[in-house]
Amino acid sequence: MALQYTDFNRQSMGAFNQGQQIGDNYVQGQLNNEKRERTSMLDAQNEQLAAQTASDKAITMGQREDQHKQRTEQHGQDTEIKKHTLTNCSCV
Repeated sequence: MALQYTDFNRQSMGAFNQGQQIGDNYVQGQLNNEKRERTSMLDAQNEQLAAQTASDKAITMGQREDQHKQRTEQHGQDTEIKKHTLTNCSCV
């Protein structure tokens, strides 16, 4: 009778261990799925940030070019005014 009990325990533990392994595999699969989802989400966010950064840089470069153009025009106007006043003009 003790031998039968021992065999039963061994079989029960084997079934339990197999069930435990199945459960562990399921949990690991869920964790892997979540990790993939997070990675995909982060990749999408990184792409979006890269696009936004490129857009911001383009805008900034455009603004810098506009400011440079305005300063150049202003400098040209200032130079013309100085030339005008230096030629003994009495209008100022």
